[in-house]
Amino acid sequence: MKTVLISGGLGALSKNIVKTSKEKIRWILVDIVTEDKSFTADPNITYVKADIRDGLKLEDVLKNMNNEMDLVIDGIVNTPA
Repeated sequence: MKTVLISGGLGALSKNIVKTSKEKIRWILVDIVTEDKSFTADPNITYVKADIRDGLKLEDVLKNMNNEMDLVIDGIVNTPA
């Protein structure tokens, strides 16, 4: 299964990308806003509360995820704020 990371993952554009995707994808949604549990309840969606402008913190988050789930990111989508 492919893994795609979306920064700004809880915005309208990101939600539309995830909802309309016809492929089986593991989504990693990175955002600084509070998690929308009704949206992230899908087992193929992982929410990470992080500010992408803090590169070191984001790197730590991704390293921890890699240790937990053997993370390989196949694509990155950066949605505008």
